[in-house]
Amino acid sequence: MNIISNTTVLSNFAVIGQLDLLRQLYGTIYISTEVYEEIQAGLDEGYQFYGEAACLAIAQHRGWTLLTDDWLARREAERLRIRKSGSIGCLVLAIERGLCTLEQANSWLTEMIRHNYRSPIADLTPLLKYS
Repeated sequence: MNIISNTTVLSNFAVIGQLDLLRQLYGTIYISTEVYEEIQAGLDEGYQFYGEAACLAIAQHRGWTLLTDDWLARREAERLRIRKSGSIGCLVLAIERGLCTLEQANSWLTEMIRHNYRSPIADLTPLLKYS
């Protein structure tokens, strides 16, 4: 499965020092030129990251899954019938694949929230198949 990400998910995993977890989950993660430029501009301005339309277009055209936490981008992905996931979905998948424990993933989620991620939940337990 090919994955393209906008900056929101990348930012959340970068802020907790877990970009490698995304690599372990998906292998190669693609980003658009626009996202790359936004990341570079954000880094130049002192931000951890900050990005969407190009990712939506690429995901739709290539049949890829889009990683985004941006509400409007997620809504548009639904409208376009693009598969999507976000930071929470990545954390749940990491637990299910045995890459981390529920406790570790919940602690990462707490850290993301502490760094301004607007999560709809604070505990991943209800999302797990075995919960």
